[in-house]
Amino acid sequence: MNVSNAETWLHGINPSLKLGVLIVLCIVALFIHDLNYMMNITIGVLILFLFFTGHSIKRILLLSIPFCFIFISTSSAMILFGQGETLWFEWGLISITEESFMRGLLVGFRALFFAALGLTFSLTTRPVNLFYSLMQQVKLKPKYAYSFMAALR
Repeated sequence: MNVSNAETWLHGINPSLKLGVLIVLCIVALFIHDLNYMMNITIGVLILFLFFTGHSIKRILLLSIPFCFIFISTSSAMILFGQGETLWFEWGLISITEESFMRGLLVGFRALFFAALGLTFSLTTRPVNLFYSLMQQVKLKPKYAYSFMAALR
């Protein structure tokens, strides 16, 4: 199997810095409650994921299938069974309101954001380099770093 991928500028960024930025972005995304803003930053991360990981579009689309399923399932669950004031559609247990629709899309885009960010990190960071960086810059004890590396192997 040919596992060739191109090295991009994301591969050259310090792994500890990438991990720190990823953690901060994930925490910030938890507090975003504006659908338009969440959609925009999700699209930005998806562009980063699609064009700057160095992998072929075929492989990226294949890796994206589970995350599209997560987007659809989380969004539809919130949309179909959420609560709100402005009723759009009701049929039995299914009740779609404007608020549940917006909240469902927000949760779906948040899940897609986390997935694309995590996959971008994992596709552009070698685990050994990450743990060496954590030992040098973050002063992670070598016994923990080598234990994590052994567990990954």
